[in-house]
Amino acid sequence: MLSKLPIKATLLTLTTATIFSGSALLTPKAAFAGVASIGQQLIDVAIAAGLMNRTPTHEPHIGTLRAGRSHVVNINLRSGVTYNLISVCDEYCTDVDIKLYDENSNLVDSDIRSNDIAIVSVTPRWSGEFYVKVDLVNCSANYCYYGVGVFGQ
Repeated sequence: MLSKLPIKATLLTLTTATIFSGSALLTPKAAFAGVASIGQQLIDVAIAAGLMNRTPTHEPHIGTLRAGRSHVVNINLRSGVTYNLISVCDEYCTDVDIKLYDENSNLVDSDIRSNDIAIVSVTPRWSGEFYVKVDLVNCSANYCYYGVGVFGQ
């Protein structure tokens, strides 16, 4: 139905819309702030981890999860390139884990420490599709924002 509205009406509808999550009510501006915050955290963690000589190789994946839920992100990696994958979560989250699997479902690396930042590394011996599993272990809100950034050299 939205696609049949004139452009001005569509923009007005999108700017005044709200996003519902359980009993929480977020405006698009608040939702954007959460996404922007996670994006900035990915950059800040990369710098703090000493990855300044690495550049983002993939678009960051940013989403929301409830506590105890997981999400899998597929990424293509090239052989011989050293990658660091970083996962972060918002201020309502105290524990996010990340596991990296190869195309044969073999665990390559994982960070399951109890904290709100997770980092794994890999230098693939072959190019192919890999899978990043993000586990949101602890979130005190209805849902938490999380992000995955891939940095390579």
